[in-house]
Amino acid sequence: MARERALAPAGSSCLLPARRGLLTTAGFAGFTSNLLAIAWVGYDDDRELKLPGADSALPVWTEFMKLATQYPAYRDAKPLSPPPAS
Repeated sequence: MARERALAPAGSSCLLPARRGLLTTAGFAGFTSNLLAIAWVGYDDDRELKLPGADSALPVWTEFMKLATQYPAYRDAKPLSPPPAS
């Protein structure tokens, strides 16, 4: 079952909303105020990956975000606030 949470991956200076999880593939999606990134890993023959997203897709996503946030267009991420309750 997929779980949603906010986290701060290693090397990140802000909390990032994220979603992860599945059985035959593993994905991790997260964003800052100016960048959305998704890492998806798995086999192309439908074998079970046997690794959770936190151990497979999250490291790929984290390394990408570390590199991407070095570029000026993505460097200045703003804090995210939840929308007002209705």
